[in-house]
Amino acid sequence: MGATLVEALMGHGELNLDLDYDADLVAELKHYRTLHVYQGETPIGPGFILLWRTPARGGIPIGGRALDWRLGQDGDGAMILDREYLACTNKLSEPGFELEGLYWRRREGTKWVIRSVAGEPYADDWAAVVVGSPDKDDVLATDEGGWEAREGNQFVARLRARQPGATTFPLRLRQVFTGLFDPPQLLTNGGFVDATGWTNTSEVAGDAAIESGHLRIGPTTQIQTIPNSGFETGDLTAWSDQNGTWDVISTGSIYRGSHVVRASEGALEGGVGYQTLQSDAIPGGAVNPQIVKPGERWRPEMWASTPDPIDEDGGTARVSTLLINDDYDFFDESTKKWVDSPVITPDESAATSWRLSSHEIDIPDDIKYMVPTVVIRDFNTGAWRFDDVTTTRVKGNKASYRHSTFAVTPERTYHVLAQVTPDAALLEGTLRAVVLLTAAGRPSVTLESPTLERGEATQQLLAWDFTPPSGYDTAALSFVGADVYGGSFIIDNASVTDADRSTVVNDLVVGPTKAAWDPEVTFTTAPAPAGTESVDLYIVAEAGATGWVVDSASLARVGTPAVSGDVIRSLLLDPDSGLPLMEPGDIYGDDTLLFDKHYLRQDAHSILKDVSRNGVVSPVREFFVDHDNRLHWGTAEQLFTDRLDMGPLTAADLELLDEPTVEQNVEDRVTDVIVMGAERQLADGRRVTIIGYASNEPGPDDLDYYGRPLRRTRVIEDSTVDHKAYADSLARWHLDQSNALASVVQLRLSSLRARGPLNVGDWIYPWLPEADLEDLARPMDHDGRTTFPERVRALMRETQMGAGEFRVEARAPDGSTLDISSAIRWEDATTMTLTVGDVAPEFLFDPQGDAQGNQFLRWRSSRPQ
Repeated sequence: MGATLVEALMGHGELNLDLDYDADLVAELKHYRTLHVYQGETPIGPGFILLWRTPARGGIPIGGRALDWRLGQDGDGAMILDREYLACTNKLSEPGFELEGLYWRRREGTKWVIRSVAGEPYADDWAAVVVGSPDKDDVLATDEGGWEAREGNQFVARLRARQPGATTFPLRLRQVFTGLFDPPQLLTNGGFVDATGWTNTSEVAGDAAIESGHLRIGPTTQIQTIPNSGFETGDLTAWSDQNGTWDVISTGSIYRGSHVVRASEGALEGGVGYQTLQSDAIPGGAVNPQIVKPGERWRPEMWASTPDPIDEDGGTARVSTLLINDDYDFFDESTKKWVDSPVITPDESAATSWRLSSHEIDIPDDIKYMVPTVVIRDFNTGAWRFDDVTTTRVKGNKASYRHSTFAVTPERTYHVLAQVTPDAALLEGTLRAVVLLTAAGRPSVTLESPTLERGEATQQLLAWDFTPPSGYDTAALSFVGADVYGGSFIIDNASVTDADRSTVVNDLVVGPTKAAWDPEVTFTTAPAPAGTESVDLYIVAEAGATGWVVDSASLARVGTPAVSGDVIRSLLLDPDSGLPLMEPGDIYGDDTLLFDKHYLRQDAHSILKDVSRNGVVSPVREFFVDHDNRLHWGTAEQLFTDRLDMGPLTAADLELLDEPTVEQNVEDRVTDVIVMGAERQLADGRRVTIIGYASNEPGPDDLDYYGRPLRRTRVIEDSTVDHKAYADSLARWHLDQSNALASVVQLRLSSLRARGPLNVGDWIYPWLPEADLEDLARPMDHDGRTTFPERVRALMRETQMGAGEFRVEARAPDGSTLDISSAIRWEDATTMTLTVGDVAPEFLFDPQGDAQGNQFLRWRSSRPQ
C-alpha cells in the first residue's frame, strides 16, 4: 500500500505511488511526463514530474518531484555558469566614517584624521580631514578586501569634498583595479614607423632623425656653428677684416666649394706684424654672438694653403680664439682671453697643398662668448689662402628626440625599455633617457636614466624605472645623446609601461580648491581592462595638500539596476536554449535589488532561493509552483492566506493521532551573547576586534540555587563577522534562538479537509500549549470558550492519501491525460503530518553580491519585529 504526497514551502515536494502491476500500463506510462493529484476536482499540490517507475511483478512504484525540480536540485539541473544581476548601489560599509574609520586604512605618518567636529561633516557627525601637509601622496583607502570586478565592468565613485582654506594642491579620487594585467604602451609610436608622436629637440636639427623604422641620435660633432665658414657667399659676410687686405676669390686652388678667402701680399710694413680676419660674432656684431657654456669643449679649425709665391720668411698662420665674458671691453684685457692653435708655415715643396690648423678649448667658468679669428704674422710678399674655418663642439653637445606628453600617476613606478645599438662609425658619446614631469602649479621635474656608452658597439638594453613624485601627473620622454662623435646610437622598440602588473590606477583630480560641498565629485572610469579581478576606492591627498574635508564616499557599478521580478523571470528560462522551463505566474516585484549579485556555476533553483530569502531584495520573498507549471513569487502576504476562517485549532479540531513532536530543552538558554568577530584596523592605526552584544534580563526561571537572578553568557567566535552592526544583530539572533524552545513543531493528524483547503505557506492558529503553541496575547473565542492560539506558518505537509477522495492523472507533453487512479494502491485512511513554525534564513556566500553579514542584516530588517 502506498500513496504519499509531500508538499514543501519553497522546496521540491515529492509524490510516491504504488500501482498494481499491469504490463499495458507500464508501456503506456512511457508517453507521460507529469502526475497531477486531485481531491475531487480540486487540484492538490503543484504537479509532479514523473521521474521514477520501477516495473516489477506484483507492483509498479512510480513517483517524482514537484515541477520546480526542473530549475535544479543540489547543484544539478538548469545550470547558470556565469551571470550577474546589478543593483548599482554603494559597496562601502562605512561611507560617512561614522564608525571612526573602522573600514578605512592609512599609511604610517598619515595626515588623515577621522574626527567628529561640529559643522565639519557633510552629513551626520564624522568626516575625514587632512590635518597638516603630507610630504607625499597620502592615501586613505577602503579596507574591505576589494570587490569583484571583471573585464568590461565600469564603476562610478562619488565623494563630498571641500577645502575651506587656501591650498594649491588637490585631492585625487582614485579607483584601483587589481588583477593580472599586460600594461599598455604609453608611447604613441615606440616602433618609430614614422615621426608620429615625436619631435626633434636637438640643438642642431641634423643631429637626430627618425628613419628606416628607428631613431638615430648623432653624430652631433659634425655640425659647425660659424656662419659663412667656407666663404661661399662670395664675400666676407659674417666676417670682420680687422687689419690687412682680405678678399674672397673663386679662382685657383680651392679646398672645398667654389670660394676661398685670400690674404694679399704687401699688407704689412717691413714684414713684421699681423693680419686678422674675425668671425663677426662679438656682442653687438652683425650676427648673434657664438654663445658657449663653461665645461664645454670646442674645436676651432681652418684649412690653409700658400699657392702664391711667398718669400722665404713667409710668416705663419693660425686660428686664434677670443674668449670673452659678459663684461666685454675691447680695451680691457681682463674681459677677454686668447687661445692659439699650432701655427702653419709655408711649404714651398708643396705650395698648393692644404693643411689643417686645429686645436681644442675647454671653456672656463667665466666665459660666455667665443670668437674664432684667422691670424697671419710676419710676411710681406705673396698671399695666404684659407677655407672652411669652423668651430665644432666636441664635449657638451646634445641631440634629442622627445615624445608627446602622456598621463602618469604620482608615486607609481613606470618602466622605460629600448634597444640601443651603436653603429660601426661611433667613436664615443653617451645616451640616456630623460623624463620631464609637469603638474599645474608646480615646477617641472626632470628625471634621468643611467647613461649608456658605446661599449663594445653591440646592442644594449636601456632599462630604467622612474617614479613621478606626489602631484605630478604628466610626463614626456626624451632620448638624449651627449658628446656623440663619429657615428650614431640607433634606438628601436622604445616603450613606457606601468611597472606594476597587478594594479591599474585611475585618478580624478579634485581641486586644487573647492570651497563648498556642492557639486558632488563624481568619477566614472573607462571599462576595466582584461585581467581585472577586483576594485578598490582610495582618496589621495597630494604632497602639500592640507585642510581638505571629505564625507559620503561611494563606489558603485555602472549599469541598469535589475528589477527583482525580471530576475525571477530570467531564472525560468533554460540558460542554454532560452526556452521556458516554467511559466511565470503572479510575479510581484517592480523593486530593484539591494546589492550586486554574481553567480557562478549555480543551479537556477538555488539562485531563486538566494534572491528570495537572503536579503538580496527587501522585504524577503517566497514562491510556489501551481498545478499548471506556473511559478508565483512575492511576499508571503501576497502569495498565501491567513486562515482566520479556520478559526483556532485545538487538539480536537486537529484530530491528533500522536502527540506533537517538539523538543523543549533549556540547557542552551542564556541571558547574554557576545560575538567576537574579525580584527580590523582603525584609520588612526589602532587595531580593534569587532564585538557584538545582545542582552536580556533574567526571566522568572533564570534563578540560581539561592533563588537569585542568574546571568549566563555565551561567547561566539566567528572571523567572518567583519561589521559592527552585523555582530550586534547576529548576537541578538543567537540570543533569540537560545530562548525559543521550539521554532518548528510536527503535528500528526487525521485530516484538515473538513476545515477547508489549506495550502503550504498559509498561516493557521493552533492552540497546543504542550507544543508551546500558545500566545497569551491573542485571545480568540472558540465554541464558547477563550483560546490562546499561536499564529504559525504551514511549512510542510505530508499526506497519506486514503481511497475514495483522491485521484491522480498522468499528463503527456501534448496535453493528453491518463487517469491512473484505479491502479493506485491507496492508503487505508487519510492521515497528515503538518510541520508548522517560522521560516529560517539560508545564506549563500558570495563575495561579489555582499558579505554574509550584510545579507543577514537585510534579512533581519525584513522580518516583522
